This record gives sequence, C-alpha cells and structure tokens, in this order.
Amino acid sequence: MEAASEIPLLLDTDERRDAVASSVSEWLAFSESLVAVGDGGSIIGFVLVRPDELERFVRDNDALHLVYAAVTHNQRGAGVFAALMQQAKRRQVAITAVVKSANLSGMSARLMRMGFQNHDGGRTDEQHLIWRAGHN
Repeated sequence: MEAASEIPLLLDTDERRDAVASSVSEWLAFSESLVAVGDGGSIIGFVLVRPDELERFVRDNDALHLVYAAVTHNQRGAGVFAALMQQAKRRQVAITAVVKSANLSGMSARLMRMGFQNHDGGRTDEQHLIWRAGHN
C-alpha cells in the first residue's frame, strides 16, 4: 500500500523502519485494528488502534486510541475511511486521536465531521480529539 505523503512518517533509517514495524505488529496483535479489502483481495485501507492507557486506567473505560489510518490514493473519496470508522464506533467505546500540526491530510476536520470533539491535550503542535459513544 502506498504511503500517505500528507502524513509525516520518517522511515529513512533501519532503526526507524524497525520501530514502526514493531509498533504496527503490537497494534495488530491487540486485534482491534480494522482493514478494508478491495475486490481483488488487496488492502485498500486500514485503521490502526491500541488501548488508550489514560482513558482506560485513569478514567476506567475501554477507550481506543486511533494511532494511524490510511486509504489508498485510488480509493480516497469512496467512503472507505468513513466505513472503517463506523465499524470502530459500533464497539461503543470512546475513541481518541492526536493529529500533529504537520499532518496535511485534513484528518482533524474529517474526524470532527464524524463526531469527534476537541479534547485538552495541552500542546500547541497537535490536536487532541475524542469521540464518545452516545454523542452522535
């Protein structure tokens, strides 16, 4: 799957590639991430999530944290990401996300249209968002 050029992700060294591969393996092992498959069986989009430790352990809920999402260029605008997020929301647990200012994909606005709200993060170089079950 081609990388989303609008989302900053450095893979320029073996160490960075290994770290990303390790993280992705961990998120997939959690078994809550979602994958969209096209007609030919190829991956056309995915949503990687992990447990949101702050929400789960401090606020005692089963929240998920949206770590990374992508849709292939030729499937953008076809509702793949929206369908994946609808599937994630069906779990009826809070979903958090952090969007860095360097992310040029429009993800913050997209998530807000899906019912996410600003959530205090305290940093100016990123936007913290949360979707709460029952709020839309």
